[in-house]
Amino acid sequence: MASQASPNWVLGPNTGLNQRGFSLDSQSTVLEADNLGYLSDSFVSMRNAFTAEDLTDSGLTGEIQWLGRHVTDDGTEEIWAAANNAGTAACARKVSGVWSAVTLIDTPVAASLTQMHSVSFNGKLYLAYNSAVNRLHVWDGTAVRRVGLIVSGVGSAANEGAGAYAATARRYRFSQRIKDGSDIVVESELSAAISFTPDGSSASVRITQPTVVDSATHWVVYGLISSSGDTYDLYEELAETIYGSTYDDSTNPASYDGDAPPELASNIPPPSAKFLVSDASRILMAGAWESSASAGQTDPVANRVWIGRALGSTDVGDDETIPNELWLDIGDAGPLTGLGSTYNDIYAFKFGSVHKLIPTQDPDGPFSRGLISENFGAVGQRLITNGETEDGFSALFFADDHAVYRLAYGAVIPYSEPVGRDLRAQPITADGSLLCFDPYRRVLLLQISNSPTDITGSYSAFTADTMKKRWSGFSLSGQTAGWTFGASVLGTSTILAGANATIRAAVVCFASDNTQRLFAGGADDDGASLLRSWGRRNGLDGDLAFTTRIRARRTFGPGKVASSVGSPVAYYRNPSGDTDATTTCTISLIRNYDEETISESFEMDATQDDNGISVKVHKFESAFIGEADVIDCVVSMTGSGTAWNSVTTPTIDAIVVPLKVQERR
Repeated sequence: MASQASPNWVLGPNTGLNQRGFSLDSQSTVLEADNLGYLSDSFVSMRNAFTAEDLTDSGLTGEIQWLGRHVTDDGTEEIWAAANNAGTAACARKVSGVWSAVTLIDTPVAASLTQMHSVSFNGKLYLAYNSAVNRLHVWDGTAVRRVGLIVSGVGSAANEGAGAYAATARRYRFSQRIKDGSDIVVESELSAAISFTPDGSSASVRITQPTVVDSATHWVVYGLISSSGDTYDLYEELAETIYGSTYDDSTNPASYDGDAPPELASNIPPPSAKFLVSDASRILMAGAWESSASAGQTDPVANRVWIGRALGSTDVGDDETIPNELWLDIGDAGPLTGLGSTYNDIYAFKFGSVHKLIPTQDPDGPFSRGLISENFGAVGQRLITNGETEDGFSALFFADDHAVYRLAYGAVIPYSEPVGRDLRAQPITADGSLLCFDPYRRVLLLQISNSPTDITGSYSAFTADTMKKRWSGFSLSGQTAGWTFGASVLGTSTILAGANATIRAAVVCFASDNTQRLFAGGADDDGASLLRSWGRRNGLDGDLAFTTRIRARRTFGPGKVASSVGSPVAYYRNPSGDTDATTTCTISLIRNYDEETISESFEMDATQDDNGISVKVHKFESAFIGEADVIDCVVSMTGSGTAWNSVTTPTIDAIVVPLKVQERR
């Protein structure tokens, strides 16, 4: 039968999308896609590169297991990192491009650093990490200390000097404070009372300080106005004294005149919470590292959310105390697994349920609990992240042991079903897995494990383009080599750090060029600390070349074959600028699986425009003669040299393969 004209095979935009996100016609399938980026106006784009971050003076030598972001009161952004230095927890902060080591007190458990969590609030960075102490910790701008102060012990009273100070019975109570200049940062609970009656021949009563608790800088003595009883409301502040000094009381109790002490049970310090979140007015804490409390501490409860006092309620330690019984128990006794927020709405997660904390406007019970779902939840805090919907609304993404969900517009939907089969092949875990969102590319990244299985077709990580609702799997570490962020179906051969390298943590911060970056931390091939930022601009992974590769297959319908295949034409952009970089494109056509292959390569000429608007054309010389049941097109781009210097990456906008199709003879 005579051949008939058939539309060209066009691999490019505006020809329909399959679930992997590639622009193809209805008779085409993408078989492989390695190490690539997304662009709506191209067929395949090189991904943006990683930039090695210098860790000089950080003190970090082992695997980076936690990353955090802190914003100070003056708007300065800091990047924080913690690493397991051969079994010892180490921490550092980067401010204005300079790293410095930070001492974490109470001996953090190095093996638990992957579960460390933080929240920046009221100019401080709150740190939830596993130590042997049932207390939350905070960076106050100077040092890491315990949050709040435990209840003060009592001081002592004695006769001082010679005189005629009346032998009137007195009662004293004590508290302790952390002060910053004249500001009271936090005050402890009031101590028990002590009684003392002067001997009548002394000049005054000398009050000696109680034992210092936590990071207190000052101690306060309160006196009972009358001796008629231990009535709390009748106590008034006599003196605030810096540690190392005494106070002499020579005033008649009936003439005491000072501020009343804080209400009882209003300054209880938080426990060893695991998870932290803020609604912009207060801090909330959930879960617990410890199982018991010492005197003056808050009892840890695994399914409890503690609610801090709203800023401005007292202006003394509002963000560092847990007022009495200001908490909610979530569901049954099973532990909470994380906290999340979006639009200042707070959500509490358990392994199999999601709960919303609903504001009540009642200061004695500021939240009630509403059940969102009892069919799924979050496997851990590392699997909860903020992101965007396709129309730009704020969303909360989270994962249980086999799927990713999106919470937006007040509803939860399953989000990962396009790759659901692959996710169910290997469980998502609280410690080895990671979910993060890159706001620059609007890409959600899901790491399943640092040690993917050896089964062919299994993936260690996935990306989802949240704007286009596209999913792809890619190799993060171990499966082929190194770790890299990209998008692929069958893995990648790009080596970023070595076959034994790991990614453990990620955080979004502004980089030194004032662009928002996703920072990834872990270890290199030798287990040493490694931190890289996913660059906004194109470039190499440090000084390593990388290759982007995609393989598509074209069939011709029932009973039809291609009678001839013409020379491919590639439309491309390579905005490499003036730097010393080379991009090479190779296109291979494979006839009937492996019967015949023709392949040509060309160096992609640079388009000097930085925005990558200019398009160039390259026509290949080779073509098939003879019938083909199926044609595969393999396209690869390899970048090498010093670096590129453009916002956009090299792309193949489209490939046109001329075809003639006929009925099978």
